[in-house]
Amino acid sequence: FFYGLFVLAGSLVGSSVMQVLLSGVFFGIVPLILWLVSCYCENFLNGFYTMPEWLVNLMENSNPLLRLVMETGSDDPVPLSAALLYLAAGLVMVILAGLAYERARLERVGDSMMYRLFEEIITWLVVFVGMTVFGFFFYGTLDSRSMMLVGMAVGLLLSFVIVKIIIARSIKILTKQNLLSLGILTVLAALFTGIVMFDLAGYGRWVPDVEDVASVDSDSIYYNDGYNYYQFADDFNKENETLTSPDAIEKVVALHRYAAEHSLGDQEYTALAQESGNNPKKYVHLTFRYEMKDGSRRDRMYRVEMTEEMVRLLNEVLSCEEYRADACLSEQITAENVSYIYISVYDSTWEKYGYDAEAASEEETADAEAVPEMTRTVNTAEAKDAAEYEAVVTINNPEEIEDFLAALRKDDYN
Repeated sequence: FFYGLFVLAGSLVGSSVMQVLLSGVFFGIVPLILWLVSCYCENFLNGFYTMPEWLVNLMENSNPLLRLVMETGSDDPVPLSAALLYLAAGLVMVILAGLAYERARLERVGDSMMYRLFEEIITWLVVFVGMTVFGFFFYGTLDSRSMMLVGMAVGLLLSFVIVKIIIARSIKILTKQNLLSLGILTVLAALFTGIVMFDLAGYGRWVPDVEDVASVDSDSIYYNDGYNYYQFADDFNKENETLTSPDAIEKVVALHRYAAEHSLGDQEYTALAQESGNNPKKYVHLTFRYEMKDGSRRDRMYRVEMTEEMVRLLNEVLSCEEYRADACLSEQITAENVSYIYISVYDSTWEKYGYDAEAASEEETADAEAVPEMTRTVNTAEAKDAAEYEAVVTINNPEEIEDFLAALRKDDYN
């Protein structure tokens, strides 16, 4: 694989120095570009959930050395099938190197690049990396999307000049061909920025029609409401937790539509999280994973402020019959199956009472003691010392067990 890569690089350039440099570019450009695109999408593309699995696999397995790093600790980091694929890729690169060598023009021997089109492609890929590095540096330093755009523009121009000087081995790079290349690169960069950072393609605004949805995953919609289901025993786990009824899908799509219209941008989300002390009751992460009737999959993820309308729409989904049957343990067991219920409730005082540990211990102790006819232990000393509260409740009376399960099955999951 590495021999083929090095030979291919040598057939496309006219000097040994450029062969070494181009080999380095070939070695890391694919995973680096894919990772940078993923960083853009995760930070700025509204609704982005994750890269397609095949792109993730390509990024992690683009060369055997990277695969070895990614599979560190694995019993078989490079199985025979993967080794054969790398061998085949190396042979293909050797064949391409031979074809490129036969087509090379002798008068270009000694030039940095033997083919003009290939020179531009490599230039654009390297400049994309430089543009991204400058852009994220400005964004991280100045915390401004506008300044990130300035950084990207500076990085694009500076990287382009450096790459062209290296290729030309001269500072005389102000030619018509280079100006045309810079113009095309600027247009491509502007198009990429518009799609990813300003959602010109409407990726985050997409909401499916109810009649086009075959099913939607129920186990990933809302992961902040784990109090009613956290970890099931094997007997209660389902292989596929999906919603398929028209009523459930309609409620999920309504929630999705609201989330798409009121999604928090990166700076809005950061401001809300800081203002609320990272209180998860002030905002919510929603993930929608659809199986469409045409066989395709569509995934979207949003961060949304927990408004009254958000709560109402969320409750519509969480309280619908099919969702409860899939996601809630209380829907899968009856009082006849239960000998006792042991409950440990943990709450940080900053989430409910601020940082006043003394007040927290009194109020939360009162809350715990308000639970009727149950054995309880309240660790008030820990609340005073560590600003934390823990209540342990054991229910073993059959009537209380039935009442508790009935309470979990209530329609309003607010």
